[in-house]
Amino acid sequence: MPQLNTTQAGIAAYENTTSFTDEPLFTGERQQHTDKGTFAAEQDLPAHTVLARDASGNLVPAEHGGEGTLGTPVAISMVAVKTGEAETADAPCYWGGCFNPNRLYWHESYDDLDKKLAAFGEASTSNIAIKAMR
Repeated sequence: MPQLNTTQAGIAAYENTTSFTDEPLFTGERQQHTDKGTFAAEQDLPAHTVLARDASGNLVPAEHGGEGTLGTPVAISMVAVKTGEAETADAPCYWGGCFNPNRLYWHESYDDLDKKLAAFGEASTSNIAIKAMR
């Protein structure tokens, strides 16, 4: 059974079933903003998924170069979300903050770091920024 490193209390860590990491989720000084969001039906998403809105305005995984609003990330899920057929669900999301791209779950279309860093646009136009660890 893995042991959590408690020598750095207060620093976010996550488990990948066999080990823990101390790599931070937040990588900048931008204030985090959280609120609930409505997730589309038939979703099975892990926590920290990069999200966009579908044609109905519900949250789904953002796709790089996606049609319409699917190509515009707007939030990051705070918790894992699973919805059934024809069933939406409200769950907490990050709507603002500066995030480590290595800690987020990206759609496979975000296949390189440059796409991830540019996902939320310029810092002046989005409440979410992506900043890689140095």
